[in-house]
Amino acid sequence: MTTSPMLADRTTGFKMRRATLLNGSFVTDLDPLVDQRIAELDALLGKHLFSPMIPDDGEVEAEADEAAANGRGEAQPQHVREARMLLSRPFLPWRPVAEIIKKPGWPANSLVDTLADAEDDEAGLSLSDHIDLVPELADLKYDFAARVEQGLLGLDANARAVLQGRFNIIDFLVARAYHLGGLRDPKALYNYIVGNREGVRAVVGYVAVSAARTLITKQKLRVPSYHDDVGAFTLRIKAKPIPFSDAGFEKAVTAIANDLMYNADANRLLEKSKLGPIPELIKPALIQLIKGFKIPLTADNIDVFLPSLITQAYENEAEESLDEPLDSEAEARGYQVQFRDAADPEIDINREAVHYAAQLFHAMVIGEELGVFDAFQYLLHSRMIVGGGMEVRDKRLRADLRLYTLSNQFRDLGRPGRPQEERTRPSERKMFARMVFAQGDGQLMEGMPENTEFRQLWEVLMLESARYLERAQESFNPGSFVSKQNVMQAVEDLQYNLSTHCVGWPQVMAPAIDAELNFVLARFVQNEKIAQQVLPAGGSWKRVIDKLNTERPKKRPVPAAALLYAKATQGMQILEAVADYSPAEFEDDRAFSGFISLVDAYITTESKLQSRGGPAYRAAAPDEDEEADEPARPYPAGDESTPAANDDEWDF
Repeated sequence: MTTSPMLADRTTGFKMRRATLLNGSFVTDLDPLVDQRIAELDALLGKHLFSPMIPDDGEVEAEADEAAANGRGEAQPQHVREARMLLSRPFLPWRPVAEIIKKPGWPANSLVDTLADAEDDEAGLSLSDHIDLVPELADLKYDFAARVEQGLLGLDANARAVLQGRFNIIDFLVARAYHLGGLRDPKALYNYIVGNREGVRAVVGYVAVSAARTLITKQKLRVPSYHDDVGAFTLRIKAKPIPFSDAGFEKAVTAIANDLMYNADANRLLEKSKLGPIPELIKPALIQLIKGFKIPLTADNIDVFLPSLITQAYENEAEESLDEPLDSEAEARGYQVQFRDAADPEIDINREAVHYAAQLFHAMVIGEELGVFDAFQYLLHSRMIVGGGMEVRDKRLRADLRLYTLSNQFRDLGRPGRPQEERTRPSERKMFARMVFAQGDGQLMEGMPENTEFRQLWEVLMLESARYLERAQESFNPGSFVSKQNVMQAVEDLQYNLSTHCVGWPQVMAPAIDAELNFVLARFVQNEKIAQQVLPAGGSWKRVIDKLNTERPKKRPVPAAALLYAKATQGMQILEAVADYSPAEFEDDRAFSGFISLVDAYITTESKLQSRGGPAYRAAAPDEDEEADEPARPYPAGDESTPAANDDEWDF
């Protein structure tokens, strides 16, 4: 029995066992038009086209002379010559209007056009039969199949879609590399097919363009010159990999089509500009600015205004906004449901809210569960006031301490100019942690909702990820299929939940808490002068926090700063992945494998924390003196007698 990749090497991440190349089991759901074009090409390449007949004496003599001149040494059978002639034809995609006959099809005399017009003669030889009759070519074919099976996960999703289970396409690529590329070495042939533009990339391009043109024809979109093999539409489809998945193909093709239809004038102006190529990153935003510019832009004045527009595009980082095509014909009545939600699911998802939730989770674990804020308050009291004082010679450190303790302010080190901000209060931090994550003992204001579903949804995500991992590791049969659907559904539920609950004030407080946490750690806990007096033996800020938490008389967190920091960063990364989630992205095995590995690491971290004594942060008992180790911090004259940090009510 082989060792699971996850167990053998934690650093490489999980790699799920997949179906073999020859069993026809696809990994992801392909777009129907893509699947149709792949199946069509595979079927056409399986036709019996070649003659098995031995050439007559005159043909043999002529072929022998040609073979001797080319150094082959002997004449080739008829089927070899026919195969070489067929494979040399141009490999062009399907067009909505072909030449001469003016009907959909392939360009005349192209490879696929020849296949489509030819009769399937069962008495003849197929491309696969031809390969098997040439021993050297047959060896190369089966060596290539073995190499692809071993490195299937190393190929991108589109390459796997056209190779996995498509016998005739594999035969086509091997025969093409052998006859046209002149490759005889197995390794060279493999590298040529998977890496050269005339290899699998040619088939991917053929399928992408053919399916995209079919989609445009079906939706009746007026895309300029979309049937032209050197037109803008075809070049953009080939230039940027289009996902073949059901979730991503139509969306990607429609975006390109809409851009060419509605942004053609702006694109032409950019092409005529003398400033050089425009980065693709800002082009959508730049086109919006050009279309909304108050002064009419022409080829004569575009270079005058374009520099300022480029600057605005970088600053705004606007997202591409394209008009949607009109709905297609109404669905048939009868037993079919008449109402169908045509809204984009993205409308219900607030990715910014989930990113803020990730930031708040990071601050909650480090600030509250690890107890960084409480540990620093203990440091101020026990080491600098009560315990005989602490030597502070650094002027900047004294200024920071004065600002933080007497003025109740801190500097936002992550913003330009490092502006001063008001400190957050423990009641605020705990209140918003409980509001968004239902975590801790914070008191909610009247009418403030608590996200009680979060914990259940989080546990479901952990459980489904663990089940997926277990099923994949127990799948010793390479041909077995392990569904991702439960994990994807758990991610979508969590994404929707946080999009609903982490809005409003949590988005205001999360950056403030994170900035204050960064200030406390960077300016105080990591300060060498303070660290040496707390921990004479030396160590990182985590050991300093563990030391202070161990000394605290009550409400001590588990002294496991390294584990809690790992929990904070891993949890934050999981929520960031949830924020950026899309079905098309998770159909990429490498992206999904990285996510599963991250969740597995988080589960392991939580398990270690529980073995250390349970949850790192425990709510205090009702009769416990919560402020026993957190005395009131000193306040300047004129402030209220009760510290703001201890207020029960949140003052808006």
